[in-house]
Amino acid sequence: MIRPYVILPISLAGLLAVLWGCTPPSPPQVAADKSHEVRIAQLERELKLSQDAAMKTGAQFRLEQSKVAQLERERDELALLLKLRTNERDSSLAQYDSFRKNIKELLGQADAACAPRVNEHSLTQK
Repeated sequence: MIRPYVILPISLAGLLAVLWGCTPPSPPQVAADKSHEVRIAQLERELKLSQDAAMKTGAQFRLEQSKVAQLERERDELALLLKLRTNERDSSLAQYDSFRKNIKELLGQADAACAPRVNEHSLTQK
């Protein structure tokens, strides 16, 4: 004879196995899996858009850097040109001042040569 304390655990285990194996998967689990898949797809699209935007921004940044470098070169060239022109101006002004002084000296000499000489003979004869 089979003892009842052996039959009871075996029958309970069998009943649990049948109930466990025969139940269909729960719909909330399937719905959760689909919602996770949808969320993953959405995140992948956002990642792709972000990567595209980062690449575009990087390209724009490199373009702006090259423009800045070009503007810096132009600025340096213009600064050098300004120094050159300033030196030319200073040299021309120095030549002009020298020329003016020479003209004044020559005018002074010409005035002195043209002025009537006053001598003592002309003063005493009157």
